[in-house]
Amino acid sequence: MRDELLKNKWVQASIDGLKIDTHHKKWAKEELPHFLSDIIDARNYFEKEQYLPGKDSCKRQYLDKAIGIHSKLLGIGCEGVLPRLLKIKQTAVSKSEGSKKGVNSSHL
Repeated sequence: MRDELLKNKWVQASIDGLKIDTHHKKWAKEELPHFLSDIIDARNYFEKEQYLPGKDSCKRQYLDKAIGIHSKLLGIGCEGVLPRLLKIKQTAVSKSEGSKKGVNSSHL
């Protein structure tokens, strides 16, 4: 999934087309894929890999990783991924509604 977000021209064009500032676009293109990669890695471990011989010793490492993912998602001690995605969505919606009404979106 991370590679799809990083390399897929349609995904990149969709992010570029959002009416949000460049700071949020850069975050969506660079930071979000790494966060999603961590989620996928942890999920795969708990869904499949923990049952493989020799992989059960990694359980503590992946539990710690899951706790870190939870903290990053909610924003415990940092700007959370979920609040940031909501802010991006709110900005994009308000700017697109402003442009539909003929209002200068820079005043919103």
